[in-house]
Amino acid sequence: MDAKVNLLDCLQEPSDEQLDMLMREALLDARDRAEIANAALMDTLQKKIDEVCLRYEFGLEQVN
Repeated sequence: MDAKVNLLDCLQEPSDEQLDMLMREALLDARDRAEIANAALMDTLQKKIDEVCLRYEFGLEQVN
């Protein structure tokens, strides 16, 4: 389905197939964004853990 869907066009209602495709694309986009955000969060948390370990002289092997 290559046709663009204009949800603001009141004269032509999108088909069920077009709406299904739009919802699938939105789901995939949301999933991709969540994975990126999760990876960034885990990276930030690991950096903070390393920082605390160095500050209080914990061995990193004790925490991990």
